Amino acid sequence: MKNFKKIHTILESNFSEEIKQKKEFAVSIIDNYFKNNMKNMIADKFEFYTSKTRDSQWYGLHKNWDLERSVQNKIETQIQDSLDKDKLKSKVVSVVYGSGGGSGKSILLRRVAINLVQEGVEILWLNNANSFFLSILQNVNLIKI
Repeated sequence: MKNFKKIHTILESNFSEEIKQKKEFAVSIIDNYFKNNMKNMIADKFEFYTSKTRDSQWYGLHKNWDLERSVQNKIETQIQDSLDKDKLKSKVVSVVYGSGGGSGKSILLRRVAINLVQEGVEILWLNNANSFFLSILQNVNLIKI
């Protein structure tokens, strides 16, 4: 987890004040601290089901407003197996796709992340892929793991 926190700090230190005010960071560390603080987020069911804010999606998971998907356990197992070099058969661990916005892809992946944290897996969640990769490119020399 130490390496994730280092990357997170470097990336966030280079965001503009406008982005910092909106708390639109490129990455979040999903760990037990994050999981325990999900209950402090504020949202209602309407916000959760319409994906109005990122916090509403995490808060809805805390409240168990999501539905368990039939593929959830399979994805979790594939990810855990990918962390075991003896079981790894492919560079692609799992692919989640759907019929567009609102089909539940993000909620499914958030639930998988929270469940894997309970199993001791470290999660670096990309909130904004564009900002993440731009920050990496701008800080290539700074990140030494």
